[in-house]
Order: sequence, then structure tokens, then C-alpha cells
Amino acid sequence: PAAPVEVVAAPAEQAWWISDAAGDPSNGVDYLALARSFDGVAAQERIATLAAPPFDGRRAGTEGGRAAGDAIADAFAAYGLEPAGDLQTDGSRSYFQQFPLDFFVTYTAPPVLEVFAPDGQAAGPYEFRHDYSSYVRNYAGQGDAEGSVVWANYCRHEDFDAVDAVGMVVLCRLNGGEDPTRNALEHGAAGLLLVGDPA
Repeated sequence: PAAPVEVVAAPAEQAWWISDAAGDPSNGVDYLALARSFDGVAAQERIATLAAPPFDGRRAGTEGGRAAGDAIADAFAAYGLEPAGDLQTDGSRSYFQQFPLDFFVTYTAPPVLEVFAPDGQAAGPYEFRHDYSSYVRNYAGQGDAEGSVVWANYCRHEDFDAVDAVGMVVLCRLNGGEDPTRNALEHGAAGLLLVGDPA
């Protein structure tokens, strides 16, 4: 049987800890003192640095993303954090993990939104990043979609109970809860339009 674990509570001004027969998991680090040494101004300065133009948005796979990663890795090393990333050829660990990202889209031309009334009359024109923008994340990707539009409120599972979305372009409000793209896909939608708060 495993050794019993003891939870020790201390006065509010002190830290709490868990200890067991294997020893103190804090490795002797005074986490309360470490937390009290946090410098909010320095943290804001670091954020401002990483958000500055030289890092060019920090998108993964770009020069700006690599530069930001290097800056963060340098800070980790300065703090004495042990790398736990990919194994290097010399047997050491990196601060980085390499893996493919296939959900980024580089536009060769802006996406086009065209809306037609049932009588064929065109609405619009609509301007990209002013009237609409792309939503490429989670289950949403690139491609073409065409179909009649059907309203599905917030794109929650229950919103599709009274809606036949198969082959349709589903129009929903942003909900901040369930993933609208996944729900639309699971109900056979050809496309998805999300309406946000204009403010």
C-alpha cells in the first residue's frame, strides 16, 4: 500500500503544503516568498516586449514566433527552470516541442462573402475584416461553402432539434459556450456564419 498522504493547514499568512513519506514535493522552495516577490510592473514590461512589432504577432512557425519562443526560453533558463521539451541529439532536453500545425491559413486573396435573396438579387457588397472576418480555428478550416441559410440561434445542440441543417449554411449568434463549428458539422451543415455583437 502507498504511504499515507498528510495535508497540513497553516495560518492564513503561511503557505500550505502536502507531504508524504517520499519527502517534501516543494524541494525546499519557499513558494510563499516566491509569490510575494512577484513584480507586476516587470511582468507588464515583459508582456509589452513580447507584444511589440519585432515579434510580429508571435504566430507559430514564423520568425516572430521563433524569436518570442527564444526570448521565453532564455527567461526560463535564467529562472533555472529545467527544460522538459524535445530530446536533443546530445541527450539534453529543449524548452521546445516540435509538432505540426495544420489550422493556420495564409490567404492569397481575401475570402469573399456573397449573399443572395431568394429572387437572386445580390445583397452587399461586403468588405472583408470590416463587415465579416474568417473563423479558422477548432473544427473550422478553409474551403468553399454554398447553400441556403438557416437560423440556429446559438448553435447549441438543442438549437438544432428544430433545424434541418444538412447542406445548409447555418447562421448563429456567438455563444461563448459550446463550439458552434463542431455542432454545425455534426448536424451536416455546409457552412457557418457567426453573428457577433456589433459593439
